[in-house]
Amino acid sequence: KEFMYGYIRFYGDELKMKDLRLFKAYYCGLCHTLKHNYGQRGRMLLSYDMTFMAIFIDAVSGEKLSLDRLACPVSPWKKKLTILNSRGLEKAAFLSILMGYYKMEDVWQDDRMPLAKVAMALYKKAFRRTSDQWPETAAIIEEKLREFYQNEKTSGIGLDELTHPFAELIALVLSSDAEEGQKDVFYKIGYHAGRWLYFIDALDDLPKDVTKGSFNAFTATLPYSAPTWQQFYEAAKDDIYANLFVSLDEIHRYLKFLNIKQHRELIENIFYLGIRSVSELILCRRRKGNDEPFAEPFKIRTTCRHGTEQDALIPSSDFPEGKEASSGE
Repeated sequence: KEFMYGYIRFYGDELKMKDLRLFKAYYCGLCHTLKHNYGQRGRMLLSYDMTFMAIFIDAVSGEKLSLDRLACPVSPWKKKLTILNSRGLEKAAFLSILMGYYKMEDVWQDDRMPLAKVAMALYKKAFRRTSDQWPETAAIIEEKLREFYQNEKTSGIGLDELTHPFAELIALVLSSDAEEGQKDVFYKIGYHAGRWLYFIDALDDLPKDVTKGSFNAFTATLPYSAPTWQQFYEAAKDDIYANLFVSLDEIHRYLKFLNIKQHRELIENIFYLGIRSVSELILCRRRKGNDEPFAEPFKIRTTCRHGTEQDALIPSSDFPEGKEASSGE
């Protein structure tokens, strides 16, 4: 077991074995890259989202990959196929440190969780070193997150305006690796992926935020008031659904213009089925009054748990009347 979190996941029921092995090889590759660059503590920031970032960057660059079988700290009795030293893995590793540190800071500011404060101290040196090594990207992240946090403190702000800095942050980071002629496509995909990530995180945190009185994008911007999170969700579900799936539809719209040089089937599985199934799963839990969170940075999870969720795809009758989930096709 290890600390794992993130929302960008593949959909296992439609994934070919070769692509499952590829995802796991990237996952192990990111784990080893984090350890090599930042020590054992780096491995604690391993996530699905950054694994996908590595896959995506290498998919559009077409970089030739090197593989080896390396020992795994979780399963030391068996060496695992691992991708080594790709540009995607290097970028995903430093983004794991930068974004992970800001996530810890956000958890501390919102919930005063002691573990988050301890984690910030644990990663502070790595955060500073990474910021010095990648100053331009670190400056973009700091600027956009400063705007983002300021928006959260601004009363009367709209949902789109609130979301914009985080969505643009992902767009700028992703498009920095794009070839000429592809930057706009990268930007659009990154923007709506960032927007979706922010919305799905807000939906995942809705029960906790309402119960604790913490900030939540939906309760802060949508014109509904209710004493419990279940009543709020029932009133706001159409707006929540629309915002989630508009962003997914926009990702699908621009994906067809993306020049993918390798890993196409895995990328399409994640974009068309994986993140849609995550959306549907969390929506289903909230509709049923289930307050269980899907992704927590401080919860121990089992490796590849996301590939065995039994209720990942649910019938359209479980959604607001007259709406059906987009298939992405």
